[in-house]
Amino acid sequence: MSTSPPVIACWVDPSIGEAGAHLALKKRFEGVSNRITQWHYFDNGDPLRGLFDANPNAALVVIMSGQLAHQHVSTISHLSNLHSVYVFCGNKQKYQSLPQEEPKVRGIFTSEDDLFQQMSTHLQRDFP
Repeated sequence: MSTSPPVIACWVDPSIGEAGAHLALKKRFEGVSNRITQWHYFDNGDPLRGLFDANPNAALVVIMSGQLAHQHVSTISHLSNLHSVYVFCGNKQKYQSLPQEEPKVRGIFTSEDDLFQQMSTHLQRDFP
C-alpha cells in the first residue's frame, strides 16, 4: 500500500467556485489525476485556512484566480500541507512575478488546456 499522503484539490475563483457554475470545466479537472481524492470549490479565499487545518496529513493542490492568488498565496505558502498552487487568470503578465516570489506557485495559466496539461504532468511526477 502506498504511503503517499491523500491529495486534495481546491479551486478558488469567484466565478468557477460558484455552486452549479462551470460544470463541464469542473468535471474535466476532476479527471486530471486519479490520486486526487477530493475536490473543493470556493468563490473566495476565506475557507482555505479551514481546509488546510482540517487536512494536516494531506497534500493540497490549489487552483486560484490571479486576484485571489495575489491576496492569499503569501498567507498559505508556508503551510507544510500545501503542495502546489496554479494560477488561472485572464492576464498572465499581471501575475508573472508570483512564481518568483512564491516557490509553491507552479505557473500562471490563461489557457484551460495548458493548465490541465501542466497539472497532469506535475501530479503524475509528484504522486506516482
